[in-house]
Amino acid sequence: RSMCSADFNLFWDEKPCPCGWRHFSGYCYYFSKGYRTWEEAKQYCLNQDSELTMIKSEAELQFIEGTIRLNHWVGLNDLQRENDWKWLDGSSVTKTFWLPGEPNDHGKEDCGEIKNGRLNDMPCSFKQHWICQRAP
Repeated sequence: RSMCSADFNLFWDEKPCPCGWRHFSGYCYYFSKGYRTWEEAKQYCLNQDSELTMIKSEAELQFIEGTIRLNHWVGLNDLQRENDWKWLDGSSVTKTFWLPGEPNDHGKEDCGEIKNGRLNDMPCSFKQHWICQRAP
């Protein structure tokens, strides 16, 4: 039986994140231990009442970089229109969040991952870790 400790730095009116999720800047984040394709990861998050994470600030990018050691799927793709990268909510990606020289669509790379603290494009069929995000 595992125990989950609450984050006692939260204000009284804030709801803590579910066990196994981490709190940052008003959201809860789940960092997977398993491996899935981008579509499988997206569905997993939806089943947890969450979404693949959509990185909207440099601070959020730094929080994630400080938490993970391996590459993880995020909620970013250009599946609707080639080279028109959008987050799952339809918003555009901040260009400075990409790794230098990315996105390069090398070998039909249409899904986004976080790699070395920046964004990179990868084939959606690749299996790797992922990050879900939801409100507390």
